[in-house]
Formats: sequence, C-alpha cells, structure tokens
Amino acid sequence: MILFEIENMNSSRLNNIAINIYAWLALMLLFFTVLYYFTDFQFAISFIIFIIFPVILPVYIHFCLVDRFFLKKKFFKYSVYTLLLVTISGFLAQYIADVSINTDDFYFGGYLNPLIFILISTGIKGFRDNLRNKIKLTEAEAAKARAESELRYAESRQAFAELEFLKSQVNPHFLFNNLNNIYSLVLENSEYTAEAIMKLSELMRYIIDSGKNNLIGIDKELDFIKNYVSIEELRLKNKCVISLNIQGNSNKLSLPPMLMLPLVENAFKHGIGTDVKKNFIEINITITGKRFELNIHNSIGKKNAGENNGTGIINLEKRLRILYPESYMLEISQNDGNYHSQLKINL
Repeated sequence: MILFEIENMNSSRLNNIAINIYAWLALMLLFFTVLYYFTDFQFAISFIIFIIFPVILPVYIHFCLVDRFFLKKKFFKYSVYTLLLVTISGFLAQYIADVSINTDDFYFGGYLNPLIFILISTGIKGFRDNLRNKIKLTEAEAAKARAESELRYAESRQAFAELEFLKSQVNPHFLFNNLNNIYSLVLENSEYTAEAIMKLSELMRYIIDSGKNNLIGIDKELDFIKNYVSIEELRLKNKCVISLNIQGNSNKLSLPPMLMLPLVENAFKHGIGTDVKKNFIEINITITGKRFELNIHNSIGKKNAGENNGTGIINLEKRLRILYPESYMLEISQNDGNYHSQLKINL
C-alpha cells in the first residue's frame, strides 16, 4: 500500500513537471510565431533567449518564496528575498545579453522582465491553487454529505429494525395476557367466554392487519382500545370500576399501531387488588389539534405495589424515543396507592 502511494505521488509529480515544460514550450512557440511573423527569425530567437529563458528559474524560485514566506505572513523576508531574486535575475539577463550580442549597453529589461513574469505567473498560480482548493473543498463537502447520508440511512435502517423488533414483542405479550383472561373466564364458567373469544379474534385480526403499516388512523387505534377494554370489563365484571373517556376530533391523524396498548394493559395488570371496592381504572384520551394526550389513573393491588415498569413500558419508551425524539412526554408515577400514567405526543 505504501509503495503504491509513493508511486502515485511520483507519477503526479512527473505529470506536473511535464505540464510545466509543455506550458513553457507553448509560450515560447507562441512568442516566436508572432514575432517571426512581424519581424524576422533572428529577433524572434533573441527574444526567446533574452526575455524568456532568464525568467524561468526565478519564477519557480519565487513560487517557493510565496509558499515559504508570503503565505505564512513573513512579509519582510518575502520582500527581501524577492528583491534579491529580481536583482540576480537582472544581472543574469544582462550577462546573457553582453555575451550573446557583445553589447556594453545596460539592459533594463533584465530587471523588468523577471518582475513582470513573476507577477503574471504568481497570479496564474494563485488562481490555479485557489481553483484547486475550491474543487477539493467541494469534493470534501460532497464526500462529507455522502458519508452523512449513508450514516443517516444506516441509522434509519437500524431504527426501523429496532422498531420492528419492539413492535413484534407487543403481539405475543398481548396474546398471552388475553388468553389468560379468557382462561379465567373458562374456569368461572362465565357466560361471557364466547363473547370474549370473539372480541379477541377481532383484536388479533386488527393486530395482524395494522402490523403491516408504520402508521394507523387514530380512529382505528381507538376502536382497538375500546374492544380491549370491553374484554377486560367482561373478565372484571363487578370487580373494578372502569371508565374510558375520549374527547376531541382526530382529524384523520395517525399513530404507530398499538402505541397506547402497553399503558392500558399496565393499568389492568396493576389496577386490580383483593379489595374490589377500591379497584378503579380511569382512561382519558384527549385530542386537541395535532396534540394527543393519554391519561390513565388506576388503583394498585397490594401484590403489585412498588413494582418497576415491565418489558411493555420499557419497549414503549424505546419506540417513542425513535418515533418522536423531541415531541413526546411520558410520565409514570405512584402516589397514595394509585398509579398514574401520562403520555403526550405532538403529532
């Protein structure tokens, strides 16, 4: 891998050298063609020798000065070294002119030409480097956006998988509880056993159908809760005072299926004690605009007092954190022998 990277670096460096050589050759050819067209061959060649050749090396030396001093804000050193560079380049150009055409005249272009080429080439380099940096920045931002998109996709897939797992746990939990309820009716030879089995079959059909959707209409979810409560009323007849109150208009709002069920089940699980005169369960559901609120107040049997939240409530909290991360409030408390659950969601 290291050898491969070194080869890539060497290849890139060779490509840059080749590009620079081609650029200078193209510049010389351009000047030679134009000058030869308007003057003669000797003047065109002299221009290349006196004007272009003496500035090639100073241009690249100045690039190094820019990177080492100017970009690091060492302006004094940059100015001194640049002035020294132009002076030496001027002497070199003068020497070439003296040797080539045997003149003793002072050649002002020896100082002016390097300065002009240095300024022009530095401007081109700055523009090129700035463009490269913008391209790299754009590529980096695009790569970052792709990485963030892939991360969000992975997180959404993970959250979806976790939701499906949590939702799947509701079904057997609900089924086992209701089978136990019906079993108790069978033991009592209750006349409501057949009705309870029929209602349970309707509830299971709803669970199967709604399980295919991520959201379900609140009206259907409320019907599900009503049917569930009616089964519990059959089982707990004369053993508990049960009330279910629903206020507000759903306005075709939707909820994830069986989101209310764990709290309602929890009330019936903990709300029944041996003293039937003290057993009560109050379920109040209020819909105001897009605000959904569920309040459950129930008694606590002595055997259930002090119990921690079960699996159903823990799974509900996980589902809420995924589905409504900053748009819900869930509070569960025990006070004076009573149990209170409150769920608020901004849909």
